[in-house]
Amino acid sequence: RLISSPPSWLAAGAYFLSRIVLKDDQWSLKHVYYSGYTREQLLPLVLVICENCKDGESKHNSIWNKYSDLKYQQSREVFSQWIESMQS
Repeated sequence: RLISSPPSWLAAGAYFLSRIVLKDDQWSLKHVYYSGYTREQLLPLVLVICENCKDGESKHNSIWNKYSDLKYQQSREVFSQWIESMQS
């Protein structure tokens, strides 16, 4: 679904999602200036990423395992807990 998307949009969306997960979902004018995207332009992408990650362990096992490593500060666990809290 995202293969033809501009890399800059994907990067900005992933960054914005990480801010949301870490409970700092502000997207200032500086973010817009440096990324080239507004919050409204990124929200649809964030929703697609979240939808793809809901069942990450079975759908994207390699990525799921990669981000469980201490090298990546076990970011999989942070994201998993956030997804669970959103479903509650």
